Amino acid sequence: MLLLHIVSSDIICNKLYSPHMSKKLSNDVRCFIIGSSIKKLREHKKITQESLAELADIHTSYVGQIERGLRYPSLKVLFKISDALNVKPADLLKGINSNKNG
Repeated sequence: MLLLHIVSSDIICNKLYSPHMSKKLSNDVRCFIIGSSIKKLREHKKITQESLAELADIHTSYVGQIERGLRYPSLKVLFKISDALNVKPADLLKGINSNKNG
């Protein structure tokens, strides 16, 4: 198993890759919690990823990466997404403290 540390200006996610696994695993479930929260709120409001991206002024592929837990959004992006979904920024982070793993 190989541990890759992915870093950019707005993400820090550790990813584990195994040649025997078809999917990537993250050792930090917080990536997935944030993405899952955004996806659930978006789907509840019947908004597509494309529409959310347009409303939040971010790229559609970036929305998908956030929702799949591949990227950590910056605070600025979280604020844009929360405004676009008409929710509090804290609503996007529910469940993070109880699921620390990294």
